[in-house]
Amino acid sequence: MSKELLTASRMACLMSCPRKHYWRYERMLRAVRDSAPLRFGTAWHRALEARFAGSGYEEALRLALETSNEIDPYEAATLQGLLSAYWQHYGPEENGVTGVKPEVAFDAAIEGTRKFTAAGKIDGVGFAPDGRLVLVEHKTVGEDISDTSDYWQRLMRNDQVCQYVLGASAFYGREIDSIVYDVARKPLTKPAENVPFVDENGLKIVIGPDGNRVLKKNGEPKQTADKEKGEYVYGAKETPEAYAQRICDDACARPEFYFARKEVAVTHDALDEFKANRLEIVRLIQHYRRRKFWPLNHGPMTCRLCEYAGFCLMGHVPAEGEAPEGFRIADDPNEELAR
Repeated sequence: MSKELLTASRMACLMSCPRKHYWRYERMLRAVRDSAPLRFGTAWHRALEARFAGSGYEEALRLALETSNEIDPYEAATLQGLLSAYWQHYGPEENGVTGVKPEVAFDAAIEGTRKFTAAGKIDGVGFAPDGRLVLVEHKTVGEDISDTSDYWQRLMRNDQVCQYVLGASAFYGREIDSIVYDVARKPLTKPAENVPFVDENGLKIVIGPDGNRVLKKNGEPKQTADKEKGEYVYGAKETPEAYAQRICDDACARPEFYFARKEVAVTHDALDEFKANRLEIVRLIQHYRRRKFWPLNHGPMTCRLCEYAGFCLMGHVPAEGEAPEGFRIADDPNEELAR
C-alpha cells in the first residue's frame, strides 16, 4: 500500500484551517488560475533554477516567463526588473555555496506512522566553504528582510525548514543542520496610473474641460491641474517596460532592501519539536477523516486570502466529483511537487 505524502505545504494548510485542507487535499480542488503571489514565486524559482544550471539572465528570464501563460504584463515586468537587479547585485557566479544540485526531491519515513511519508522538493543542495552539505532555498516575500527583522529568527523553527533538513539528511545519509536562504523582497511600488506626457520642451501638458491645453495668463503652459475646474494632466499608465526599469533602478540603488542571503541553522531541539508536531498533524488528519468533519477556522487572517472563501463561507459543499466555477479537480493532491 502506497503511503500518503505529507509536505510542508500540506501541514501549513491544515494548521491554518482544517476545512481548507479538506478542499485542497481531500477533494483536490484547485483554482483554475493560481494566485498572483504563487505565479510570481513559481516564476522566480524557475529563473534561479536556470541560473544554477548555468543560464544567463536573458535565458533565465525567458524560462521563468514560460512557467505560466497566466502572468500578466505587469507581473512579468516586476519579475524582469527584480531579476535584472538580482543579477547585477550578485553577479553571474554564486558566492559561498558551490556544486549546487537544483530541485532535489526527497521522500523520507515519519517515525510513528506507517501511513504517511514526509516529502518535498528542495531548491538546491550544495557545499559550504567549509565542506558542509547545506540546503539552498529561494524565497520571495513581502516583508522586511533586514538584519534586525524577526523574519530570520522565525525561520529557525519553520516547519518547511525542519522538514527539508530532516528529509535531506535521510536522503543523503548524513547530517544537515542548516539552510542558506536566498531571499528577495517583492517591490512595494505599483505601476503609475498616469505618467505625464511632455512636449518638446520637457513641459507637462495640462488639458482643460474644453479639451485644449491650459496656459497661464503670461502664455506659459500650466504645469499643475486644477481638478475642481475639470483640468487634468495629459498622460497614460506607466508601460510595463518603464515599470520594469524603475524597479530595477530602485533595487540596484537599495540592494539591502530587496536582497539578502543568510545561513539559518536548525538545532536538534527544534527538529525534535517539529517531529512531535508533525506526528500530531498526522493524527489530526486521521481524526478529522474518521469524524468526517473538518472544522472551519473562520477569521479575517485565514479567509481573506483563501481561494475557497467564495463558496466555503456560504456553506456551499460541491457534490463529489464536481468543481465550482473557477476551480478544477487535480489529478494529484501534491501536484506542487511537480512544478
